[in-house]
Amino acid sequence: MIPFKGNCPQSVRKDAKYHIRLKNGEYVVGINYTTEMGEYWTPTTTEHPQLVEMVNRVKSAVQERSGGAFYINEFRQVIVPTPQGYLLAGEYKEP
Repeated sequence: MIPFKGNCPQSVRKDAKYHIRLKNGEYVVGINYTTEMGEYWTPTTTEHPQLVEMVNRVKSAVQERSGGAFYINEFRQVIVPTPQGYLLAGEYKEP
């Protein structure tokens, strides 16, 4: 695993944090979103299986379980927070 040495998102709003979740037996990419009116949404997508694999590879190697939080920065680097610190899962070029 490669430690991430760049700027780490230590105090980022929840709206900027993505999650890998198990939904109907399949891993999906999701985000928590709160509207200005206070509505809480958790949209998900199954359209990024490669991203799911990248994050789960790091999570399962470090925490022995899949799923959980991650970030994508402006350089398309996938950054995964773990108990050992922030790790770089790689670059994700897909939009």
